[in-house]
Parts: sequence; C-alpha cells; structure tokens
Amino acid sequence: MDYPLMHPPFEINDFEEITRKEARIHFEWYIGEIPTRMELLRKAYHFTTGCSEKDLDYSPESLIPLWEWFVNDIAEVMNRPKEELEKELAETPKWVHEFIRAKKLSVHSQGVSMDMGLYLAETLRKNIESLFWGFRSTPKNLYCVNRPILMDTSDRAFIYAPAHKLSILNYKLVDGETDINGLYKLYEINYERLTEEA
Repeated sequence: MDYPLMHPPFEINDFEEITRKEARIHFEWYIGEIPTRMELLRKAYHFTTGCSEKDLDYSPESLIPLWEWFVNDIAEVMNRPKEELEKELAETPKWVHEFIRAKKLSVHSQGVSMDMGLYLAETLRKNIESLFWGFRSTPKNLYCVNRPILMDTSDRAFIYAPAHKLSILNYKLVDGETDINGLYKLYEINYERLTEEA
C-alpha cells in the first residue's frame, strides 16, 4: 500500500528561520491535514492487518495494537548504501531528512511513524480536555519553535512536535527493542505529566 508523506504548502528548511506569518500558514495547513492523515493511517492499518479501522478510536488501549502493527509489519530498518540514501532524501521534503538520517528507517516507515506520532498526540488531546493545538514563535531557541505542538489552556505544559515523540521509540526499535507496549507507555508518561500539571 502506498503511504505518501505530508508535503507542506511551502518549503521549510529551518523552522527557526521562518516568520510568524509563515508559521501560522504552516500551522493552519497542518491542522487541516490531521483528519486526512488519521484516515490514511486507519486505512493502512486495516489493509495490512484486516482489523477494523474503528479499532483506532483514540483510546489509550488502541495504542498497543497500533505499535505492535508498526513493529511487526511496517518498520523497516535500512542499511542502505550512501547513494541510495541520498536518492531517497532528494525525493522527500527537507524537513523530514533529519528523521530519515538519524533513525535509519525507510521513508515509508518514517511516513507511518510520523502519523503515529500525530495519532498519539490526538489520543492525548481527546483524553485531556485542557489540551489544544498551537504553536510558539518565541523564544527562537525553543526546540519546537514555529512547529505545531499540543499546549494546555494554562500554557504551562506542552508537547513537542508529534514526530519527535516517536523518535524515542524509533531509536529503540533501530537498536532492536520491540516492546509492543512502547507507544502505550509513552502515552502514560505524557498523560501523567500533563494531568499532574493541569
């Protein structure tokens, strides 16, 4: 099954360098893409497992079969020649390059992983009333500056860009750790931190 990557409305080389107006345009595009990305993830899950798309209902428990599916059926760790890697990088948006280089996962695996990060964020948002999507343009040295993030109504707690949350699990996966409860545990850690701060 083909799994296309997200393509922003304009090229972003460095989130730290874009203007607040550009960050707003990117943010509105990103939020508008969430339903499409979640539908794509559901269809891929259904297509490869035969399970119902309705199983991905944003319940914390749904994170367990989702991660198990990724670990067992989707994740493809690559030891590619430099020329092949460079060719794949040339065919993908620059903002995805750091993830592809660092994690050694195929582009297809990265696309699914990024949407799983989004699914994790949406699961948290739907289970914690105070969370909403937003972005920050200052301070410029903020790791997630100008990127879509989950924030809470008090503006105290926030979650970095969803794809970054999955990087923890992806690094472990590349190193051979295949705990099928990994995504659920990541949810629990963030849920506890966010509800304690609320």
